[in-house]
Amino acid sequence: MILARITRALREQNWFAVSLEFVIVILGVVIGFQITAWNEARTAVALEQIYLERLHDDMARSRAVLEAEIANSREWHEDGDAIRIALLTGDRETAGTGWQLNAATRLVVGSPQMGTLNELISGGQMNLIRDPDLRRRIAQTDAQLRSYADYIALMSNTAPPFMYTIQSRLETGTGGAEDVHFDFDALAADEEFLNAFGHMLRLSSVNRYWLEGMLTEVNELEAILTDTLDIEAAIAPADAPEEMVAE
Repeated sequence: MILARITRALREQNWFAVSLEFVIVILGVVIGFQITAWNEARTAVALEQIYLERLHDDMARSRAVLEAEIANSREWHEDGDAIRIALLTGDRETAGTGWQLNAATRLVVGSPQMGTLNELISGGQMNLIRDPDLRRRIAQTDAQLRSYADYIALMSNTAPPFMYTIQSRLETGTGGAEDVHFDFDALAADEEFLNAFGHMLRLSSVNRYWLEGMLTEVNELEAILTDTLDIEAAIAPADAPEEMVAE
C-alpha cells in the first residue's frame, strides 16, 4: 500500500507526499528496531534473574554438601588421630576400630554444585549479568572452586600408595563389611605403617583446609546473591500478615 502511494506520488510529482511516505517508512523501521531491542533487553533481564536465582540455589546446596563433607572429614581425622596416639602410647582401650582406621584414609574431593557456573562461564552467558562487580565475583568463585578441586585431585593421585600401606594391615571379620579389625601390637611396632598413617592424617588436614576454602567461596557468593535478589524480603515481607507468610 505504501509502495503504491509512493509510486502514485512520484507519477504526479507530488514531492511533499513522497517525502511524507518516506518519513513514515523510516519511522516504522526505527520503531520496529526499538521494539525488537526492548524485547531483547526484557528477555535478557528475565534470563539474568533466572540464572541468578539458580546460582543462589546451587550455592545453598553447595554449602549444605560441603558442610557435611567437612564434618565427615573432621570426624574421620579425629578418630584416626586417636588411633595413632593410642598406637604410639600403647593405649589399647582408646585404639578404636578397624573401620575407623580405614575411614582415616579417606580424602574428600568436595562436591560444590557447578551446573549454573558452567552454563554462565563455559556456555558464554556471563554477558547477561549486568553488574560488573557481580560478574567478577562469579568468575572468581568459579576459578577458586576449580583451583581447590585441582589441588585435591592432585593430592589424591599421590595418596593411594599410603592408603594401601594402611589398608593392607586391616583384617576383615565375619560380621559384615564394617567388621574390620587390626593387630594392635603389630601395628604399634610397624614403623612403615605409622609413618604412612601419619602422612595420611596430614593429607587429611590439608584436604579439610581446601574444603573449608571451597565453603568460604560458596558462602560469600551465596551472601552476595541473597542481597542482590533480596531473598529474605521475597520470602517473608516484614509487614505481611502471618497467615499470608504461612501460605
